[in-house]
Amino acid sequence: MSIPPPPGDKLSFTPSRELLNPKFESYKLEVPSAPDAISSFPLPSAGFRTRSLPDHARLAFTEVQARVRHNHLSAGKAGELVYVDADLKVVAIQLGQVSVEELARLQTLAHECFLPLQNGAPTYHSLVELPTPVASSSSTRVPEYPDAIALTPFRWAISDGTGRIYLVSVDKSSPSWIGRIEETYELSSEGGDELLPFRLHAANEVGAKGIFALLSIPIKVAPSALPNLSSSGGGLSTSARPKNASTTAFEYLTVSLGAPNIAAGEDVPMEDATASKQLNVLWRLHSHDLPNYVSFDAEAERYIIGAPSSLTSNPEGPSTPSAPTRPSSTTPSEATSEPSGPPIPRPPPFSWTQDPDSLTVVFALPSDTPTSSIRITFSRQFLTLHIGSAAAALAPSSTRSTLPHVSHKKLWDSIDPHTSVWTFDREAEGRDSTFGLLSLHLEKANAGVKWTDVFALTAPSMVEDTGTSKITELTTDQEEQELEHVVETLDPSELAKISENMEQWTKGLAEGGATGEVDGDGLGHGVPTSLIGEEIDVEVDGDSGRPLIITWVENALTPSPRLVRPHPTIPYSLLSTPLPLSSASTNAPDSSITIKHDVDGLLFAPPSLSSSTYTWTHTSTFPALAFVLATKQDASFIHHLADRAVFAFDAPSSFSLASPAGATRSGAGNLFVYCRPEDAKGTKGVQMVLRVGGPSSGALVGVGGVVGEDGKVAVVALCEKEIWVLRL
Repeated sequence: MSIPPPPGDKLSFTPSRELLNPKFESYKLEVPSAPDAISSFPLPSAGFRTRSLPDHARLAFTEVQARVRHNHLSAGKAGELVYVDADLKVVAIQLGQVSVEELARLQTLAHECFLPLQNGAPTYHSLVELPTPVASSSSTRVPEYPDAIALTPFRWAISDGTGRIYLVSVDKSSPSWIGRIEETYELSSEGGDELLPFRLHAANEVGAKGIFALLSIPIKVAPSALPNLSSSGGGLSTSARPKNASTTAFEYLTVSLGAPNIAAGEDVPMEDATASKQLNVLWRLHSHDLPNYVSFDAEAERYIIGAPSSLTSNPEGPSTPSAPTRPSSTTPSEATSEPSGPPIPRPPPFSWTQDPDSLTVVFALPSDTPTSSIRITFSRQFLTLHIGSAAAALAPSSTRSTLPHVSHKKLWDSIDPHTSVWTFDREAEGRDSTFGLLSLHLEKANAGVKWTDVFALTAPSMVEDTGTSKITELTTDQEEQELEHVVETLDPSELAKISENMEQWTKGLAEGGATGEVDGDGLGHGVPTSLIGEEIDVEVDGDSGRPLIITWVENALTPSPRLVRPHPTIPYSLLSTPLPLSSASTNAPDSSITIKHDVDGLLFAPPSLSSSTYTWTHTSTFPALAFVLATKQDASFIHHLADRAVFAFDAPSSFSLASPAGATRSGAGNLFVYCRPEDAKGTKGVQMVLRVGGPSSGALVGVGGVVGEDGKVAVVALCEKEIWVLRL
């Protein structure tokens, strides 16, 4: 039976049927025609070095993951990129520009997607060196990585990772830019005896209201204090974790600091710059995960935070989700054509046959169902069968699902659970069949007894609401009745008709697509998008992306924020986030995300302030993106550039490779580029594999992009010794 979202959940990412591309076949490997489309340049002599962990450091697995994926390269607002190394030196990178005339000439020579970088050697500006923090011998706090976020073209908020944040102004009037610390703020413990290291996730200057930043700090809790909301309910993400037993959780804080609109180069009194001020904490939220995605809507003054679990205002457990207060709106449903001829009757939920010693019970199951999603429990008198599937969780409650669901149903007679087995034949009716056969082979405990039914009849029962919080899975009377009185298939050859009947009954599936608009008891959720059938191994290629639950923090700049969690228990799979871009444009930054849908990646934009719902808008599709990313689990950074392309950076190895001479060198990594077809319904896309890093580059530590005056984008990869630049 279909599994609707748990009460209170709303599906935030609804695909648009018109933007899906079920005809897509594959990506075609191409190389840039210009040999120098990607170039490398050495960093200043000191290079880049990440901060090492102290000897007493004890990190949770979530913290280790966040450090591996930490992007040390920050995008400015005037065409520059900035990094902060372990010595707290703040360095800006200014890429060389190509003249418009030269650009026009090169464009006739290069591949349509790539332009070579000519006369584009970068300029490095050493802006400022932050004060070296004094480590306390008694402190057990683990420093975080420093980070920088641009507030304006001439102003940055920079954290040192030990509990301080600096407002730094940049004077660009001379060829060598000069940075100056305006103000210093710190976050201290309640007693004020030590600083609290924090991660800097966002910082924004909001008109005359001032500067606001979103931070997070690790906290210790009891293992059961924060229930794992990402693993309850009908999960949509195959990456959702089991129940979290970690004692490390995270406290999210929004703080206010600084005065806005200090002009570039304006003198700041030295005593004000060196004296540390306490950060003003507006509110605190809690989660046991760090965010995968953070966006600030300045117009609505709200944060959009995506993490494997939702945020709560209570560290002892999640509060009741705040229901959206916006007026509800209705959307006209897509008209469907009336079926011609008499309706096709719904087939029975299963077929079965028996001999004196055993029974064979056969269910029709979508052929792309991973065997890892099949959950079957045999006991002497009961049977449980459940298919864990994203399609089941997404199916509208008004439709019926072909996925079988048997919840602790009593059998007609006893079986031997130790000798009973099950098998799943995906290609029972050929390679092109949509459905396979799930066969349960049940050994009778009483040989020779002829069963008249598979399941025992269940008398209607009254269920009293006791008002307790215990969650019990119930099977409705209708579901019970459908499992009973199924006539035995006397001729085993008739089992072959099961798939055929199911194919006919669900023929409206392809017509209904992902909109769920089909008549009667049809599925209405679309055949899973796929490449050429034999190219997909659903066991291997079904897992990609990171779990994502969106929490909206309304009234984020006030001490009393309001939490909105449209889908607090259903994690989606996040495939990519926007590439951090530095541009002189005043347009709002890209806040789109790419969500896994079957094997595709769907690009979604957040709702505008005028929207009456919290539903994101499907704007474009990267066909087969989830499929190709399934083999790139070790990619450190995966970003998209609008709806043009997705970049997956397979980081250069940080391990040393022994050479015959006994020296060591670092390995090289790859940049995988997937360009969607220019035609939204095209069958071929462009894939490129470019080398990033080399023996002298060091590990990849950050990525970003710069939009030139000509509108072209240069993708920059920061390694420990070099930067690599790809001109688009």
